[in-house]
Amino acid sequence: MRRRSAPLLSRTGRGLALFAALAIALPCTAQAGQVVNSDGLRLNLGGDIKGFFDVFFPYEHLLMPEDPVPSAALDFRFKFEGSYKRAFSWQFHHSATASINAQDALSSGLMASTRGAQAREAINLSWALEQEGAFRLGGRIDRMMLGFHVPHLDLWLGRQPLSFGTGYFFTPLDLISPYQPQVVDREYKPGVDALRFDGFIGMSGHISAVVGVVDTFDREGLFAVGNGGFTLGLFDLGLLVAYQQSDLVVGISTQGSVGPVGVHADLAVTAPLPGEEEEESREEPFARIVVGADVRTDFGLTAMAELYGQTLGTRDPEDYLTVALSDRFTRGDLWTMGHLYLALTLSQEILPILSVSMFGVLNVLDPSVLLGPSLSWSVAQNADFVVGGFVSVGKRPEALTLTDLLNPDGTPLSAEEATAVIEPGSEFGLAGHQAYAQLKLYF
Repeated sequence: MRRRSAPLLSRTGRGLALFAALAIALPCTAQAGQVVNSDGLRLNLGGDIKGFFDVFFPYEHLLMPEDPVPSAALDFRFKFEGSYKRAFSWQFHHSATASINAQDALSSGLMASTRGAQAREAINLSWALEQEGAFRLGGRIDRMMLGFHVPHLDLWLGRQPLSFGTGYFFTPLDLISPYQPQVVDREYKPGVDALRFDGFIGMSGHISAVVGVVDTFDREGLFAVGNGGFTLGLFDLGLLVAYQQSDLVVGISTQGSVGPVGVHADLAVTAPLPGEEEEESREEPFARIVVGADVRTDFGLTAMAELYGQTLGTRDPEDYLTVALSDRFTRGDLWTMGHLYLALTLSQEILPILSVSMFGVLNVLDPSVLLGPSLSWSVAQNADFVVGGFVSVGKRPEALTLTDLLNPDGTPLSAEEATAVIEPGSEFGLAGHQAYAQLKLYF
């Protein structure tokens, strides 16, 4: 028997009440303000309020809830930024989120997410009130960075976002908190605790050095990145060398244009360094590569495609859950479980304030597809409304009975043991369908 969740209408009503609180504020025309701008001192105060509402539609399976599962969240971000002349600057962002999430832990791993997970912290700058049922309230200092600037050199210290590489769907060189396609709002990448140097050489050369801590002050938690690049003709070329959580990563990247078509590519080779694990359990080096192209037409259509391959992962759907339980996947470094993927996104501007888009990610060897239609409406100068969804197309997991998940003595199987019982039919077939709405207000 499948598990029945709480009545959809009652839980949806609570979620809509939270979502509607944002809509009430929509007529507000407040904009981010520069409160001080004199004698070289600039102070800016602002922020945004974002409301999320989504509904997960499960498919027939023992590990899925019986009814659709709604959830809602209201996020408030306060921003205090400024600079003094050209020598010193800072950013401070605090994000507080109230959410109602009715999904349970057993099925959450098979559900898409419309909001990205927060990065892990070396220094705990988060807070959370005691959870009451499905309601949660918490916050996090997501930016707390100081910048020091001299000619040809910038230094940033503190909690800051870090991104490397050129890929969009597939990001071999983006080693810290990379995004997944199911993340709708990519405006603020979660900050991590780091020290960064950016040097500028000539007209087009640059070099960056970053050292930081992901979560713990030990070998597993430290990371360091060296990244440099220059422009050659119509192309930017880059080289990256990194140490991340006991891995050595070497990568190259390029982006430029061929006529009206923009092109980009990233290649990363990762070699796990020797540690305390036994020789036979040590991972082999693996490679990841993405090649992409994009074009924008005169009639408002933008198209982008990416082809991605990785030697990590598996071709056998029965091994997907084993791969998904590995450290690289559980901590969010990787999200693809197969070897070869193709992604395509199309965006059409219908009006200056209205656009529609569609993306698709195909596991070529599976085969299965994740589709993501959406519509974006600029409601006002400082407000945007987005609706969309995720549609998974692929073979579903094989049916189970409750006894399949129990040992002979009646105790539940461990997570590792359950992976041998659950038989996925395809990668994206593991996920159900989902619809979402997002309202963003800036002040």
